[in-house]
Amino acid sequence: MNSVLSYIAAFIVVVLFAALIGPSFVDWNSFRGEIESRLSEATGWQAEVSGDIHFVLLPAPRFQLGGLSLREADAAAEAAPLADIGSVEGEVALAPLLRGDVEVTHVRLSDFSLNVTVDEDGRLDWTSPINVSDPGADSYVDPKSVSLTSAQLERGTLQYRDLRSGREVSFAGINGTFSAASLQGPLRADVAFTQGGAKGEVELAVGEFAGTKAFPVTAALSYPEISSRLSFSGIATEFSRAGRLDGAFQAQAGMKEKGEPLVNVNAGLVAGENEARLRTLVADLPGGTLKGEAVLSLTGTPRAALDLSAVSLTLDPYFAGPETGEAVAGLLSYLPADMDFEAAIKADGVLYRERSAKELSAQLMREEGVWRLTEAALKLPHDARLEMRGRRSEAAGGKTRYDGTFNLRAPNAHLFSSWLAGTAPVNGNGGATALNVEGTLALSDTLWQFYNIEAALGPAGESGAVEENLRGGFSLARVERQALSIEAHGRDVDLTPLAPLLALLPEDPREMASERDISLVTTGQNVTFEDWQAAELDAEAALRQGALAIDHVRLADPSGASLSLSGRLAGIEDEPLGALQGRIDAPQAGTSFFGLVDEDWQKAGYAPLSVYFEAQAEAGDDGAGHFTSIDLEGRVAESSLKALIKRRREKEGKAFYDGVLSLTNESSAALLRQLGFAPGAEVSENGELRLQGAGEEGGSYEVGARLTANGFHISSKGKLGGALAWPPEKFDGRVDISAPRLEALVQGFGWNEGEAAGLMRLLTRNGAGGGVVAGGDVALEEGAFQVEGLEAVAGTFRTSGTLGWKMAAGETPGHLSGNIELSRLSLDPVFAEGVAPGDVWPTAPLDWSALGDFTAELNVKADLLELAGLRIGEAESRASVESGVLSLTPFTGTFADSRLTMGMRFEGGESEPGIGVTLSLESADAAQATGLALGESAGRGELGLSLQMEGKGRSWLALVSSLGGSGQLLFENGVFNGFDLDAFSMGLAELEDIEDFAALKERTLEEGQTAVTRIAAPLNIEQGLVQTVDAEFDIPLSPGAAGKTYIDLPRLHGDTELTLPLPAPEGVPALGFVSAGPLRALQSRFDSVAVEAFMARRLLEKQIEDAGVEDLPEDLKELIETPEKKPEAAPETSNGAEAANDNAPAIEGASEAPNAPRPQARPDKAS
Repeated sequence: MNSVLSYIAAFIVVVLFAALIGPSFVDWNSFRGEIESRLSEATGWQAEVSGDIHFVLLPAPRFQLGGLSLREADAAAEAAPLADIGSVEGEVALAPLLRGDVEVTHVRLSDFSLNVTVDEDGRLDWTSPINVSDPGADSYVDPKSVSLTSAQLERGTLQYRDLRSGREVSFAGINGTFSAASLQGPLRADVAFTQGGAKGEVELAVGEFAGTKAFPVTAALSYPEISSRLSFSGIATEFSRAGRLDGAFQAQAGMKEKGEPLVNVNAGLVAGENEARLRTLVADLPGGTLKGEAVLSLTGTPRAALDLSAVSLTLDPYFAGPETGEAVAGLLSYLPADMDFEAAIKADGVLYRERSAKELSAQLMREEGVWRLTEAALKLPHDARLEMRGRRSEAAGGKTRYDGTFNLRAPNAHLFSSWLAGTAPVNGNGGATALNVEGTLALSDTLWQFYNIEAALGPAGESGAVEENLRGGFSLARVERQALSIEAHGRDVDLTPLAPLLALLPEDPREMASERDISLVTTGQNVTFEDWQAAELDAEAALRQGALAIDHVRLADPSGASLSLSGRLAGIEDEPLGALQGRIDAPQAGTSFFGLVDEDWQKAGYAPLSVYFEAQAEAGDDGAGHFTSIDLEGRVAESSLKALIKRRREKEGKAFYDGVLSLTNESSAALLRQLGFAPGAEVSENGELRLQGAGEEGGSYEVGARLTANGFHISSKGKLGGALAWPPEKFDGRVDISAPRLEALVQGFGWNEGEAAGLMRLLTRNGAGGGVVAGGDVALEEGAFQVEGLEAVAGTFRTSGTLGWKMAAGETPGHLSGNIELSRLSLDPVFAEGVAPGDVWPTAPLDWSALGDFTAELNVKADLLELAGLRIGEAESRASVESGVLSLTPFTGTFADSRLTMGMRFEGGESEPGIGVTLSLESADAAQATGLALGESAGRGELGLSLQMEGKGRSWLALVSSLGGSGQLLFENGVFNGFDLDAFSMGLAELEDIEDFAALKERTLEEGQTAVTRIAAPLNIEQGLVQTVDAEFDIPLSPGAAGKTYIDLPRLHGDTELTLPLPAPEGVPALGFVSAGPLRALQSRFDSVAVEAFMARRLLEKQIEDAGVEDLPEDLKELIETPEKKPEAAPETSNGAEAANDNAPAIEGASEAPNAPRPQARPDKAS
């Protein structure tokens, strides 16, 4: 460079002197030979000027050379010139020139072509053999005396050839500026160029480089269009081949939104003639920071080595878009194509889509222009490992291609799939199932192929190996419309551990087909996926340009059920056109149909099944509207199935649905079983289910349903809203039911068994003897079910009202509410079932746990409630269920012309069943009350009763046997029926013959009435036994009356013992009374033996006295002696629980009556 500039300066001086001595019209072309000779001497190259030569002295010396070329002196004639310059223009400052200094103010090189060649020995052909800056040279010009204010380069090209490697690089469109303070610097250059279609820029600033001293160097190479830039800022130790560069190196590529680079590499650069090193290299990438060093060797074949490592790398930026990858590729493109390259990359951790892996290692190499991935390994979670190898080659047309192999090992397929899909693993699923996959891949810009894939999914053997049971491959054409082809074959494989991978698919499968074509070929034998099982699988289908073509699909499950399908549909992304046909067969009962049908439906009897279906879709006239229909016809077990569903979209966009389905069977029982019920053996007659509906899409649907079976009919009509689902989101309509008898419904649906059996038994017993008619308005919305206007009649039983049910949500249980009115309801059926012979109460286990599953608030009214002969009229209560407890508070009604008030509590849920009762009855009609309770009236008057008791037990018998509590019985202003104490006492006073005693007893103690002023009896209840405590008697004709009563609730037995003193005759013993036995079959008797004996002695004494007998034998005296005369022989009485439980006679001498009723013994707790 110095020699060229020096010659230009000398040339200008020569020309200037010639101009001073020659006329202005000198033809400078005549000096062509001289000029060429001087240029050749100065450069050591062969110079030739083929164009015009111009020179102007004033106002400033300017020159122009046209067609300047430079060649090596010994170059062949056909060899390309070193330089071929279309035009060289220059301007020199005149005043410095007169002083001997050359100040070139402007130089322009236009339309030039430069050829740079490195020969086989590494010699650069632009190395001049002459150094004109040598003071000893003939053409010496002091470099410091020559300056260049501005040089402009226009429309240039540069061709670089390296004969050692055959590499050629072309630069075109070279434009720029150049300036130099002297021929020894400082100098600056800014040049733009185009290489391979990419526009680049070079910036160069060099300090003064005279001698061997160090000087600053700043250089930059950039490609603005791809936002990449290489820069160096440092020093050069000397201006020679032995010099060394030392400074800061920076490489940048890509651009963020804020103008910052995507990739930023910083390093310290030390470069000599044969080697360059990047030390403390730090590469900041969008996914992390890599650190290491790089070495560039320039001896022999150029070679670059890179060693980088990172703590963590995030791969998301590389898959989110092409920007990051293009930025990295842009930096790698700076490497010459003939340069060998190797890179070692390691990362402790790798993160992609919030999924982490670790221990990434990769070895990348380029030799002889071929890129190779010699080794790449990544340790994945759950002990899985991925390995890859391959090479990148250049195909025809300059396109690149990567070919390689991959190997994946996952000891736990389910855990690995869950990690890959980003879902939570299911405990115990696939824990012993390993996955091994290996295959070949080929990747190009337009086609990704994964083929020869062999996979093993299953339990690992003792050696850890898994038998291969999957094979296939897939390819993806990455063109404007992608094309995905999949081929998969499997045998004896359970794919369940891979189920989490489904989460990677879009919710709407049509999204996959919106931008790509898909083809699928698959076969399989004994393939399982979760509950889906296929003994045989064979399918071939393709989706191209939104058109689905199913050549064939056939599935068969292990039980013999099969599905076949074929057809073609176009435009599936919007509204398809075409037809599909298929058939579903299940030849034997009990089939699970690929595992999709649960056991309950298998038992329902839907098989054997054979249904043909056809779906058609077509456009309306002139393309307006769209019509779709699905037609099904076949047999479902013994039932005949027909269904037709239509969809019509009008031109305006509105869509309407219309459908009907019918299922008929000669056997109602078979039909009901198919619907999921368990009908009883008595069910008969034909059965039919018919469903129909019509409405606008997105709006409400007019729907109807009718079920006819076992002689009953259930129909429903209304509007269905919300999404089409079961249960429906919203329904408003009416349901009507009719049946010849209630049993037809109960038996038809199997409600006479199971949890509802008790309720059904109660209803059927009350509704027996007549037909059933029921109906109501039904509303369902947002999990709330409401029945308004409920009316139901079954025989003489009637009910009406409203019912509401709000479904459970989360931890909040379901809630029942409403208002129910009943006519007459007998509760006897509740206690009639499960009663063992000889027992009164059911011994079957009580299960009230369902009370813990819901809450309730119900208002209940009943015209009449009946239980064990008791009748409660105008019954009314508020029933509530909370925390497993049913409360009836208050419970009011009428009983025996009096107001009855009760409170009842039934404890269920998880605890032992329990009951609590409070009762209050005031001024009841004793005649009615005792008649209802005992089967016949015991008298009349005012009866009052208060009770409070509670108990727990696993059965009704155990529960009643545990009752404990207290109460009060009050009887006032009444009479006892069945005896007349007044008449009996008067008859005794008038009795003259003991033979008339029996007639008197029959006349007065078996009929008549005895007045009672008041009886007050406190009650004690313990272990189900009710007994009076210190009862107070106010009987006018029997002062000092006393007694005790026991009621055995578990056996419903009673025992009453009374002692009734008599007013006359004087000294007569008290009359005894005993009543015992079942409450509704009590047996009563009077114990009058002592009274009769007393009267016999009294009459005998009177007869002796009337006969005048004064002296009687001692034995006769002793026989007729009255008790008053022998106080020590007074009769003993026995009262209390001991008498009831020990069968002791209530009054002395009672055992003398041969058929007298006796108190009944109560079983002990053990029995």
